[in-house]
Amino acid sequence: MQHAFWQRLLAAETHPRKGRALARALGPLASGADRLLDSPSLSPNERKRARTADLDALERALQNGVTLVPSEELCPDADDYLPPRLRLWGDRTCLDAPTIGIVGTRGAGTYGRAAAHKFAEAFAQAGGTVVSGGALGIDAAAHKGALAGGGRTAAVMASGIDKVYPAVH
Repeated sequence: MQHAFWQRLLAAETHPRKGRALARALGPLASGADRLLDSPSLSPNERKRARTADLDALERALQNGVTLVPSEELCPDADDYLPPRLRLWGDRTCLDAPTIGIVGTRGAGTYGRAAAHKFAEAFAQAGGTVVSGGALGIDAAAHKGALAGGGRTAAVMASGIDKVYPAVH
């Protein structure tokens, strides 16, 4: 199944261009998942991470409300760096509203977190969707600000579907 290939590739945490090249060379079919582990293009650390991928995580996620959206629907230039399907969990319509990305350091100070919260809150009150990475610090403050403003927020996960980072979220 092609899901195994993408789970292994995401777990490997390769550079997007490298990942796309591997997908083109190996093909995201069931055999590609195994061939990926043998690829000389992977560094030892990438190979180790790929081997530890939870291959059933996407199947479980699909049963729990995650949908697969064609990449080109959300990002017309996706062919250069994204898998053919993006995983989406939640209300997809929040991405139809004007969006703003608010990202920053995990080790933000009080002022930085407060500013991110206030900007996100104001944008949400104006009807926009706040997009961030879901990490601690500025990202978390932005998500909380959007919710405090009665708006919607979207987190772009940097990891595979099997890992919520940070775990406190």
